[in-house]
Amino acid sequence: MTAPTDVPAFFRSLPELVGEGAVLYLEGTRIDEGAAAYLSQRQAPHAQTVPRSTLWPRPQCFHMPATEACLDGLASLSAARGGDPTADHVTVYRDGRMLLTWYDAFCGDEVYLSKEIAESAVAAFCERVGSTFRPFEGSSQAES
Repeated sequence: MTAPTDVPAFFRSLPELVGEGAVLYLEGTRIDEGAAAYLSQRQAPHAQTVPRSTLWPRPQCFHMPATEACLDGLASLSAARGGDPTADHVTVYRDGRMLLTWYDAFCGDEVYLSKEIAESAVAAFCERVGSTFRPFEGSSQAES
């Protein structure tokens, strides 16, 4: 999918897209103290290893449950900062599987989604966040 144009809506809409039990991983070298404090207070109890995307300078990394309450707060923080995304890289995972990954997030790069997310859910998500999507060429929704 194309990069979302509405950062707070991206965070607020994630729980509906990725479902219960998902974890949001944020990585960044410019996460301010307020956002870092918010994320630190909401660390996921059973984080999985996600390979860092930034080698230097060493980034801050946070694993937060992708719940409505947690992500609504993150969206509010982002909105208060003028839509600043708070992170350089975004990943969402559940049960050892990546559901969403976005390298160089909020810089115009595409967001990659797992085929296990229903196309209708992706379409609705894209509409809410100001994005568009196309299925990955050569794949079908039925493949796993």
